[in-house]
Amino acid sequence: MAVVLALENYEDISFSRAKYAERDARIFRLYLQNAFGLDDFQILPSKPWQMESGPTRDDFEKIFDPHQGDLRNRIFSASKYSGIDQVDIYIYYAGLGIWKKGKPYLIPKDGHNNRIASFYSLEKIISNLSLLSVLQNIRTITIFLDIRYMNPDKAGQEWISPDLSNKICILTASTGSETSNIYEEKKHSIFTYHLLKGLGGESRGDDNKIELGELAEYIYRKVPETSKNLSGKVRQSPSFYGSDLKRLLLDLQ
Repeated sequence: MAVVLALENYEDISFSRAKYAERDARIFRLYLQNAFGLDDFQILPSKPWQMESGPTRDDFEKIFDPHQGDLRNRIFSASKYSGIDQVDIYIYYAGLGIWKKGKPYLIPKDGHNNRIASFYSLEKIISNLSLLSVLQNIRTITIFLDIRYMNPDKAGQEWISPDLSNKICILTASTGSETSNIYEEKKHSIFTYHLLKGLGGESRGDDNKIELGELAEYIYRKVPETSKNLSGKVRQSPSFYGSDLKRLLLDLQ
């Protein structure tokens, strides 16, 4: 099961465009369908056009509410009607983010530059997913965050709880006071371009299987290598949170 969210254009014109974010998400969705074998019902939103202009703040709440949210309801539906005992959940986000008081926030479609209440706390999403992860029919939650921070120089130190559920692993596009950057030549972000290449097989081991640790190692190597060759010598180093590096993502045999 997967959640794929992207925001490229915002109602508040003071926000810059998150160039290629929608394209990144659209192609990531195709990978979920063709490589992971997910059908439309296993992806939120089920049809790309259902949230074509990007999620609002209410959409974030409706999806990730651990008690009545759409993701929780989909998990129960899968168990009840499809007889699925356990699910692996993949979450992908591409769009703008902002640091406020040392904490990271995602900027919804209807976010406003001078109203922190209009943003959506990334910590809250992770906290909600931690609460959700206690469900026994959730096996793993793997999160890919391609966030373009408007003010990376305001980044806080550690925002991930040390009590992060061992079911949750998070791979982010950048570290600390950095941000996700564009790979103009490929019409992607640097992070998503290499994420897709890795899932496409470039990160696989000798056994033709892709484990999360292998994908992370590949991205850790390729993203800084690509970013330093951009004009201005942009610095970008991904981050990984979690412990399950042996998590199997894909079997390419």
